[in-house]
Amino acid sequence: MPTPSSRAVTGARMTRRGALAAAAGLAASAVVGCTPQRQRRRGEEAPDPVEPEVDPDVLVAAEALANQEQILDLLGATGERHPRLAPRLAPLVAAHEAHAALLADAVPPDVAAGPTTSPTTSPSPTSDPDADPTRVPRNRARAIDRVVAAERELTTATKQHAFRARSGGFARLLGSMAAAAAQNEAVLASQIPAGGSR
Repeated sequence: MPTPSSRAVTGARMTRRGALAAAAGLAASAVVGCTPQRQRRRGEEAPDPVEPEVDPDVLVAAEALANQEQILDLLGATGERHPRLAPRLAPLVAAHEAHAALLADAVPPDVAAGPTTSPTTSPSPTSDPDADPTRVPRNRARAIDRVVAAERELTTATKQHAFRARSGGFARLLGSMAAAAAQNEAVLASQIPAGGSR
């Protein structure tokens, strides 16, 4: 039976050609110029420069990319804090790196967006808002639970990105990424023993 990560990576590879084609179209249309409606007559002031318009799907891709990079940060921090978890998290890292690579191809260097989800559960009212969002619990089961919560939030955010996408192919790609995150969540959650200790 294939692992969730192998499915995610395989799915990313299967759609890479179509995704790259769509990404090329997105990047090409990221900056839209404006042609003058008529020639400027002598004595008229030059029109104000038109601000470039970013393709909406490029912005969606930038947000989705930021989310993938943030969960990769959490996975890396978790593996460093708990080396024995690193082999278990390695397939997730590979899958999210593949997804991030696909999204990065669709985002021009001058377009950036912040993440629309956090790799941690929602902070309590008494938590420090300036605390490191990738801070990993000492207890390994709780650390896994933190990753499970991050995959759940990533699933929700990526589904929302899929609904916002204007390109059908791009929406389907985002849908497959959301499904991969949901499967990561399910598999990791099944590995957390009752009582929360391991």
